[in-house]
Amino acid sequence: MAACDEFPTPAELAKPQILAIRADPPAIPAGGTAVLTILVADSNGQVEAPDVTWQTSPTNPGEPALGSVAMVDGGSVIYTAPPQTAEAITLASVTARVKTDDSELVGVKVVTIADLTLGNPQIVAFTADGTDVLSAGSLTVKPGQIVELEAQLEPDSVGPDPAQTKFAWYSTAGTIERYQSNPVEMVAADASLQGWLFCVVRNGTGGVVWQAIRVTVE
Repeated sequence: MAACDEFPTPAELAKPQILAIRADPPAIPAGGTAVLTILVADSNGQVEAPDVTWQTSPTNPGEPALGSVAMVDGGSVIYTAPPQTAEAITLASVTARVKTDDSELVGVKVVTIADLTLGNPQIVAFTADGTDVLSAGSLTVKPGQIVELEAQLEPDSVGPDPAQTKFAWYSTAGTIERYQSNPVEMVAADASLQGWLFCVVRNGTGGVVWQAIRVTVE
């Protein structure tokens, strides 16, 4: 048994986790719709079609839930904003509850209801030691190899304050200590295996994007 100060980092995906929830688009007018998609991953990689239940929920205590949801498929839902809101900019919350074999995961996505044009960030390059692996969608490394990873974004998809852009890295093929940095180093697993690498980016205005790369350690 590991000591209490040796818990695995979230980057190791030792158990199922909600890595992100994306709204497309992140902002909608009153009466508008957005598609919400959830990313759940575990030690085997992305969980396809997770067992998820969605519901609208109060953004602040004592406030009513706003809007409605309608299930689609593959872990996605369509959110519809109420036809009218009291404020020019209103924040609505949608809660996702994911059932796993031994627990329930809970995530909340906030959708902006306003006449604003907000988008999700776009990853245009994904490099390992300076070589782009985005188009191939895969990466091969040696056991124990230290690899520098970096995600590059389309400049126009970054929010108005670039300092608010946040990165998070997760891997089933190695260890990432500074998993909220970009660029970041991953130490590949000591043994040969097939795994995954995920990069999640949030732009500070509700926008989210993620990229999955298959990793082979051999």
